[in-house]
Amino acid sequence: MKIIEAIRRKLHFCRRDTRSEEEAAAIASESVNKAAARQRERIRNRKGPKRNNTLRMFSVALAAMLTVSLVIPGTLTVSATNPDFNDFLENEWKESMELDYLTMHLAVKDYKSLGLTKPEVTLGDISYEQIEKEVNDAKNSLEKLRAFDLESLDDTQQHDYLAYEDYLECIIGMEQYPEMIEMFRPINGMFTQIKEVFEDFKMHSEEDVEDYMTLLADFPRYIDQMLDLTSQQAAKGYLMSDDSVDEAVEEINDFVSAGEGNELIAVFNNNMDEIDWLADDAKEEYKTRNHDIVINSIIPAYEKAGKALTGLKGSRKWGSPVCEYPEGKDYYTWLAKYNCGTDETLDEKFDFLTASIKETLAYYRNVLRANPSLEEPATIEGLESLDDVIGHLQDNMGGFPAGPKVNYKLSYLDESVAQDAMAYYIQSPVDDVTENVIRVNKDSVKDINTLYFTLAHEGYPGHLYQMTWYQNSGAAKLRHDITTLGYQEGWANYVERIMLQRSGLDEASVEMIACEEFLGYMVNAASDIAANGLGYTVKDLSKWFGEIGLDGSYAKDYYDYSIAYPGVLLPYGYGEAKFWDLNGRARAALGEDFDLEEYHLQLLTNGPRQFEIVEQDLKAYVESKGKTLPDEVKMFEDEKITAGKEQTQTKSSGYWLITVVFGAAALVIFGALFIILGRRHKRPVEPARAKDIYFPDEPESSAVEGDSFESEVLTEESNYELNDTEPDTTKEAGSDQFDQYE
Repeated sequence: MKIIEAIRRKLHFCRRDTRSEEEAAAIASESVNKAAARQRERIRNRKGPKRNNTLRMFSVALAAMLTVSLVIPGTLTVSATNPDFNDFLENEWKESMELDYLTMHLAVKDYKSLGLTKPEVTLGDISYEQIEKEVNDAKNSLEKLRAFDLESLDDTQQHDYLAYEDYLECIIGMEQYPEMIEMFRPINGMFTQIKEVFEDFKMHSEEDVEDYMTLLADFPRYIDQMLDLTSQQAAKGYLMSDDSVDEAVEEINDFVSAGEGNELIAVFNNNMDEIDWLADDAKEEYKTRNHDIVINSIIPAYEKAGKALTGLKGSRKWGSPVCEYPEGKDYYTWLAKYNCGTDETLDEKFDFLTASIKETLAYYRNVLRANPSLEEPATIEGLESLDDVIGHLQDNMGGFPAGPKVNYKLSYLDESVAQDAMAYYIQSPVDDVTENVIRVNKDSVKDINTLYFTLAHEGYPGHLYQMTWYQNSGAAKLRHDITTLGYQEGWANYVERIMLQRSGLDEASVEMIACEEFLGYMVNAASDIAANGLGYTVKDLSKWFGEIGLDGSYAKDYYDYSIAYPGVLLPYGYGEAKFWDLNGRARAALGEDFDLEEYHLQLLTNGPRQFEIVEQDLKAYVESKGKTLPDEVKMFEDEKITAGKEQTQTKSSGYWLITVVFGAAALVIFGALFIILGRRHKRPVEPARAKDIYFPDEPESSAVEGDSFESEVLTEESNYELNDTEPDTTKEAGSDQFDQYE
């Protein structure tokens, strides 16, 4: 299938300022703060890709104080494939599957065909003793891993080694601080995540349905264990802030008050109705059993949890920022390491984001000064339904290596759970890459622009594309089980911007959406590090706002969100910025030889990993072409910076990335590349560690390019009403849309 050329209207910018610098600065500051506020609300309602290993998410969300010297592939001798190492990875994966039922069920479709032994159907245990056991298991695995000489492995195995090592170190380190594992934290606490497991429980056979019933009946026991752990933590002075407790209790009360309309009843009934391999009388029997467990066991357990949490209010002995806990800064250092996907220190992360914000804000002001009539972005035209949007995205995948032929089910969320999520992608099982699910909250995507960004993030070329591409590349099963949030959310944000360039929007609208969204995520991420890691007060944060050119009166909003949800926005802001930094440096090094598809191949190969390793891989790629990847690049150095437009047929085409100069304002469209649930930016020129993020220009003729931001909220005037009767759609996403690249 031929790639459809994105329709674009070129906008030329005057060389004289038609808006004063002061006015542009004020508008930019206000719009960025509004975008950041939207993002904070959006992330409350937007889940990252649903993955396996759910019961260990609390351990993967923490960080450890281990002193580790990161070894980078490319600096080592590469040997032939070591079969013993492959056996080790396979055994580690098999042991992790057979250790925990939910881990196996979420990761595997047919455990029997893979020779796995089904573990006891239970939610497991959560306690100080269990956490200690997790640490010891991870230490044992790390010891076995390090028994292999890294230089005895081939290149792929070295990447697997380092990814697994980083993962194990995080589990060990983060769980050194069991007091900080908050079971009932709104958004990302275990209490919320377990409930979501039930709502998206995959059922391929009647055995799965029976297992679901067993797990559901086990849920009250697990809630009691979470309450016991939380009470022990509170006795030591460790607990969420009272405001966060109130929010958690409010969510619990909403669940209880739903009664017969409870989401666990409504969603299960819908799931039963969709099954075609079960007799109607059997479906009704299961519906009745599910209803009785929810009404008679789950709801009472929720009521008990709400009362218990209310009684614990006031237990916290220390201030709200994480760093005010004893050893809190150590803990947050590793939380930030895990969520950002880098070994940089907190100061280095903060400085990187600060410099990136300053550069991008200056660029955005120039856009506003050059376009005095620009008040709101335009609305994407010609797309209405879920099918329309996902089809357009698939038809405009130029510059991305061909992916596997997969199926996906794309549908709106049931109304009973619509308040819980904006959208999410459910990862395919390790033994069936074709089975993928994307859920969208219709209430959160009332305009077509938001739907477009959302499906780019969750679907093409976001999570669904990135994960199935890597899984189909022959990756070790164990890598399916490892999360690297900075890379994953950064990629998904990065590609959003690219696809926005291909939406048909005029350049000025693309620039406005992209700048506001990118800046909002970066400011949110930097504020999180400042408050929770560096000890900034509201006054300190307000001063920093003034230094970077934003209105300091908004600082308290950023501060309050950061201490309520520590680390949540780090992968979006930091991850996206890192991706654009690398993009710009690669473009600067290769010039006209920059090829977008080749470049993306380097990012995708070897899967989600730390940014230091991604950077080393890019250095090796650039050096193979006789060039050197620059360490720094000044963004607004030239009046017009071109990064080579990506022509879908030619190797030297790439994407045009045009960035504006301080004095004169010449700019074209900046393409959007926001992918993985952190956000990474693709930049045109030579990015440096903090001063980059270029917004690429759209391609010329048949090329599709762009930066896409997830601008979820436009003005009411620009809202595009979606089809109210949008049906669930199950489609096959074949590789034919990439034919010209094969």
